[in-house]
Amino acid sequence: MSMAKKKKRKHKKQKDIVFFIQCGAFLLCVLSVFLAYKVLFHSFSLSDLSFKKTPKLLQQISGVQSMEQEQKDNSEVCEFRHVTTGVCGSGEEDVTEPLVAVIVENHKDAQPLSGIVQADIVYEAPAEGGIPRFLAFFRENTLVEKVGPVRSARPYFLDWLGEYGTPLFFHVGGSPESLRRIAQEGVRDMDEFSRSWYFWRSTKRHAPHNTYTSGKLWKGAGEKYGNGSVSSKKRWTFETLPVCEHDCVTMIDVDYFYKHEWWYESEENRYLRNQFRRPHVDENGEQISASTVIVQYVDARVIDSVGRLAIGTSGSGAALVFQGGRVTEGVWKKDETNGITEWFDDYGEHIPLHPGNIWIEIVSRTDGKVVYK
Repeated sequence: MSMAKKKKRKHKKQKDIVFFIQCGAFLLCVLSVFLAYKVLFHSFSLSDLSFKKTPKLLQQISGVQSMEQEQKDNSEVCEFRHVTTGVCGSGEEDVTEPLVAVIVENHKDAQPLSGIVQADIVYEAPAEGGIPRFLAFFRENTLVEKVGPVRSARPYFLDWLGEYGTPLFFHVGGSPESLRRIAQEGVRDMDEFSRSWYFWRSTKRHAPHNTYTSGKLWKGAGEKYGNGSVSSKKRWTFETLPVCEHDCVTMIDVDYFYKHEWWYESEENRYLRNQFRRPHVDENGEQISASTVIVQYVDARVIDSVGRLAIGTSGSGAALVFQGGRVTEGVWKKDETNGITEWFDDYGEHIPLHPGNIWIEIVSRTDGKVVYK
């Protein structure tokens, strides 16, 4: 046999080997895709090459099914959900139950506070000298024995008040601008200076830290002056969120005049408030807590020699929403002074809120500082 024929046969043999290797590789790829498909979508049965579900595979499938079921449960619509807290009720009266709003101070001399732990929604914002005050919303039928100390109104509290329909508004006087607006805007006004019988002054404290009201008194006011209404525009998205298990945000440090912290308690799925380096408790010894804590960055500036503040309540700004041990960074938006505030994530979607009481921290975008970890 000539040398040329030998080389030709050898070359053909090599080509045949390469061809068989390629075919084998192709078949292996097809088999791999088939097996992967079975694992992900059908697992194996005895008719599928006699493979069986392993304990690990069963655990993975069970976990996916549990997650899907949890998401399904969380997305179920509650027929009677209160428009401000998202808490599910038993009837239409639970949805439209009127609200009461009270200005409560947070001065050191006002501690311990009373009744604030029973509020559904609380706005925390500074007054003169940086001393925080709370605009606390309660359901009208909430049985609160004592709420206070009650202090004076400021214009920005009225902006938030208007988002919740026509609640009774309990306060002790106010700045000239706030009193002018109360008269002009038809606020259902419960000023201690003009309706003192819906308040009392404690002899155990010095003025101005000694004025209080109660659920019994505001219920009487509602019966006399008519029950308010909850704004039909207030329609936040509520969703039961799972408890964080890994990489949780357990501490929120708010440094804006009065420094305070919120500590996440996973067992209760709530945030507990500390102030002055100790638990912030009310008169009954119960620590202030919230299901959701929202930080809302705003423009704030001093406008007069008294130290009164102008705080931006409409427009938009950065926001942090803490719930379930997690944080969502986004923005708040409010189209107009009498509109409603909404919170959006970085994708422009509404941030769903966990049902329960909400605490909204109003923080200056230039002077305030919030750290979480």
